[in-house]
Amino acid sequence: GDPFVESAPPPADARERLQVIQRMAAHTQYCQSGDCTVEAAAAAVADVRDRDADERFVFLVSDANLARYGVTADDLRAALCSDPTVEAHAIFVSSVRDEAEAIRRALPLGRGHICLSASDVPRTFKEILHRRAMLGS
Repeated sequence: GDPFVESAPPPADARERLQVIQRMAAHTQYCQSGDCTVEAAAAAVADVRDRDADERFVFLVSDANLARYGVTADDLRAALCSDPTVEAHAIFVSSVRDEAEAIRRALPLGRGHICLSASDVPRTFKEILHRRAMLGS
């Protein structure tokens, strides 16, 4: 599919960032049932790996309802950890903690995150990036 944001130039201001979020929200309303999480994670890692960058991140946001589609924690770990030059994180927005917790435990320490509410997602991104900045300094 088409990216929501091109890597250069990024959205210039709050209005452009809001438009990106609105496109993302609209996209979710028209997705077909099913799960392409593992394939999307693998494609994102491969895409980021091939870019010229100082740091390479992938953020996968999921509802963690993967078992119903036959996706295992090991499948997701393999996709997210397929290249050591890419720091991939999974953020699960789920009120059902059990499945999200099982997947989080299968990922490397600090790479799986659970948000019990969508309102927790911005704080989670901030914590990930802050922790990374502290490790890099």
